[in-house]
Amino acid sequence: MQANHKYNYLSLVVIIVAMIVSSIPAFAGGSIPVDAQDVQSTALETARTYVFTCDDGSEFVARIEDEIAWLFLPAGTLSVQKSATATYRNQEVSLQLNGQDALLEFLGGKSLSCSNNRPQAI
Repeated sequence: MQANHKYNYLSLVVIIVAMIVSSIPAFAGGSIPVDAQDVQSTALETARTYVFTCDDGSEFVARIEDEIAWLFLPAGTLSVQKSATATYRNQEVSLQLNGQDALLEFLGGKSLSCSNNRPQAI
């Protein structure tokens, strides 16, 4: 008779666990509500790509990801960190963004005024 009580107890535990798990939306075949606009705006805020054309005719691509900017320059790719002044910089270069415009300054003193080419950046 004790084996029968163990079986009934175990069955009751399994049923209770199944009821709890099935009440969780992800397990019940439902979904956890997520505002698609929030997901999209978060993704857009954290990563942006620009194709800059500069006043000397040169072009480069910048990929901004939170605290890091990746600069794909003709001479090579650089990673620059965001500073307290919202300028991205390292020992070689600094990039200051102002909307769709940018100021790119090199360590040797060369500065370039650049504008994003939106059709190419998309």
